[in-house]
Amino acid sequence: MPQITYARARLWLGISGVGFFVLLASVALVTRLPYQFLPVIQLPWWQELLWISAVLAVYTVLSWPFDFLGGYHLPCSHARMCQMLPAFVWTCVRGAAGHCTITLIGAFALLTAGRAGGRWGAILASGLLMATLVALQAPVSRLVGGLHRVPADLSRVEAVLRQWNLPVPPVVVLRGVDGGFSGGVAGWPGATHIVIPDHWLRHLAPEEVAVEIVRRYGAVESGSRARGILVAMGWNLLGLWLSTYHPLANFDSVAGLVSLALAFNAWSFLGLLVLPTLSRAGVMEADSYARARGVSPAWFSRTISSLDQMQDDEPARPGGIEAIFHPIPSVVRREQAFAAGGSHWGAWHAARMALFLSWGSMGLLARAVHCNSGRPELWVMLPAD
Repeated sequence: MPQITYARARLWLGISGVGFFVLLASVALVTRLPYQFLPVIQLPWWQELLWISAVLAVYTVLSWPFDFLGGYHLPCSHARMCQMLPAFVWTCVRGAAGHCTITLIGAFALLTAGRAGGRWGAILASGLLMATLVALQAPVSRLVGGLHRVPADLSRVEAVLRQWNLPVPPVVVLRGVDGGFSGGVAGWPGATHIVIPDHWLRHLAPEEVAVEIVRRYGAVESGSRARGILVAMGWNLLGLWLSTYHPLANFDSVAGLVSLALAFNAWSFLGLLVLPTLSRAGVMEADSYARARGVSPAWFSRTISSLDQMQDDEPARPGGIEAIFHPIPSVVRREQAFAAGGSHWGAWHAARMALFLSWGSMGLLARAVHCNSGRPELWVMLPAD
C-alpha cells in the first residue's frame, strides 16, 4: 500500500484538529461545561485574568498532540524539515506563550468592554484589536515565530524588476527555520510593505523572487489585499455579534465569556468553508496582475512550482478537496487560468487573515488548520500564494 503523501497527511491532520475543537466546543456548550468549572460571578480583575489564563493553558495542552504531529512527526517522517526535538519543543513553547498572551489581552478587552458597553462595546473593542493586529502583523510574527529581520542584498531582484519595467516596492526580509514560511504583505493599507523569507534569496532565482514581489504588489495596488482584510474583519465581527445572542454567552463572568468564545468558534468553522472561495479568487487576481505587467508564463509557472515544493508539494488536487479545504488554488489550476487570461476579483488571503485576527475573539481554530499546525512561524503570517 503506497504511503500517504505529505500534503494529504497534513490535510487529514487539519481535519482532525479542527474537527476536535469544533466538537469540543459544541459538547461544552450543550453540557454547560463553562458554568460547571469556571466562575459565574464577577471577580476582581486579576482573578479573572488567572481564570482565563487557566483556560488558555488547557487549550495549549489539548493542542499539543496536533502540534507534535504537524510540526515534528509528519515533517520528519516525510523527509521534510526535521528539527531536533528539544528545539521543536522550544519553538512551540515560545509560540504558544505569544499566542496565549495576545489572546488573553483580547479576552480581557472583550470582558471589560462588554461590561461597559454591552455587545456593541465588545464589538468595538474587538474591531480595534483586529486593526492593531493588522498594523503589527510583522512584529507579532517575529515575536510568536522567532523570526528575525535580516539585511539582504536585493540588488539582483531589483535589477530584474527594473528590466521588466516594474515597480520596486519596499521589501522586508525575515529569517526563520521553517522552509514553509512565505511572508506576505504586512501593515495597514496605505502603510504596507512586502515580507519575504531570506531562504528565497538562497534557493530561488532572482526572477522567481521578482514574480512574487510583483504579485504581492499587485494584491495591494488592486485593492485585493485591503478587501481581504475587510472581509476577514467583517466576518469575525459578524460572528462575534451573533455569538453574543447565545443563551450562555455574556460578559458577567468568565464562564459567560468562555461560552461566547465557544459559540464564536462555530462561526470560525463556517468561515473555513466559505471564505476560501474569495481567497482563491484573490490569488487569481494577483496572478492576472502579474500577467498584465508582462510576467512570462514560463517564469510564472517556474515560480509557483518552486513555492509549492516548499509547501506541501501538491501541484494538482481534486476539485472537491480544493473547493472545501484550500484557499490557494493548485499549481495546475493557476497555470490554466494564467494561460487563459481574463480578469478576476477577489479578497486576497481573506480566509487565513480571518484565522489570525480571530485571536482577538479567543479563536481556537487558528493553530489547528492543516497549513500551520505545529508550525509557530506560520501562525501569524500563514502560508501565502
